[in-house]
Amino acid sequence: MKIQILCPLCLRCGSLRVQSSLFCRACEVDFLFPRMQRHHRIIKDSRVDFLLHWVPNESDSLSELVYLLKSRLSFPVWKFYVEQFITLHSSKKEFKTALIPVPGSRTGRVAHHTRHFALAWQHFCHGDIVHCLKTAPHHGEQKGLTLAERGAANMSFLEDFTSAIYQYNRIILIDDIVTSGNTLQASLQAIKPHLRSDCLVEIKALLSRGKI
Repeated sequence: MKIQILCPLCLRCGSLRVQSSLFCRACEVDFLFPRMQRHHRIIKDSRVDFLLHWVPNESDSLSELVYLLKSRLSFPVWKFYVEQFITLHSSKKEFKTALIPVPGSRTGRVAHHTRHFALAWQHFCHGDIVHCLKTAPHHGEQKGLTLAERGAANMSFLEDFTSAIYQYNRIILIDDIVTSGNTLQASLQAIKPHLRSDCLVEIKALLSRGKI
């Protein structure tokens, strides 16, 4: 089922009285808010903070939400979810912060969702959005690689940002949905050689997919 963004229905009950969350007030209280917690998971020694845990086929409402958030959805929806996220995961310390959206895993694919996430985060907290990563094409033969190896992103750091990124003492790597963590790991590997030794690196994602 595809929802018309200009006149959406509640993703759970179909009510016309939709909030910025894309749920009606009653479904926010009964369904959405109880699922918003201070979640985190560890992926290859890296901590990932996230707002919602999504198990495909378990909830049609969350599946539809994921579908819409992957599209070029209106900014107020992103602001709603990021405000809830920051309420749970914000830091009280003062840092010079860079917000780095994770690019799409496919070469040339613009990740509008992570850019919306970064813009919404910047709306509520201090930080500079730094588009210093790009997805590079894989070199060599794909034949003989496992499915996971073929799906792993080949991420590179844009050298023009070398001096700028060194000024920050906090990096927030922003993704929308975390599944295997391959793209995040590739992004971290590309960024870390260019950071200060005392730089704090955090990873924030809106949803976690599958088993934690």
